[in-house]
Amino acid sequence: CLGYSDNAKYIAALIFGLQFWDFASDVSFAYNLPNKSESQIFYLSVIFIIVPWIINIVFLLAFRLKWKRNVEVGAWLREHNFKLVTMTMICGGAQPSIELANSRIFGIDLFSMGLSRFQMIQTSKFKVLLTTVLENIPQIFITTYYMVSISQANDFAIASLISSSLSVILVVVATVL
Repeated sequence: CLGYSDNAKYIAALIFGLQFWDFASDVSFAYNLPNKSESQIFYLSVIFIIVPWIINIVFLLAFRLKWKRNVEVGAWLREHNFKLVTMTMICGGAQPSIELANSRIFGIDLFSMGLSRFQMIQTSKFKVLLTTVLENIPQIFITTYYMVSISQANDFAIASLISSSLSVILVVVATVL
């Protein structure tokens, strides 16, 4: 049943979408590099996509064990665990998936996980390391190096650079506020 929630966090959907765009643009950049088999840029790009992706999934699975102790969250996880892990796999980041699952948008049960504010703050601390430091900052350097080394920019490199830069800026702004 769709409904209205006066305390919904609609921005969580936007943040999830940005994370998905960032992840997809990084994958597209790596996939569309010429001479993949010889390119160190390709291998570095793939490493800084796959390693953070795996760590985000492991992080989510580890925190999920802690959350199961809460009756409400445990019941939600029994119903939606696969969907939460799938959201993380699709967007490449655990934190945007957790925020979306706790956003209470449209009154949909999938977006009403029920983590406390304290639990949300605990998980948000890891986003800086898991996504920003391990994925976004390296991808900014990789795409910048690529564009400088070939003296031109293609659409995939530009999209990757913009999305990674926006993600870093949002984390900095969120940390300051």
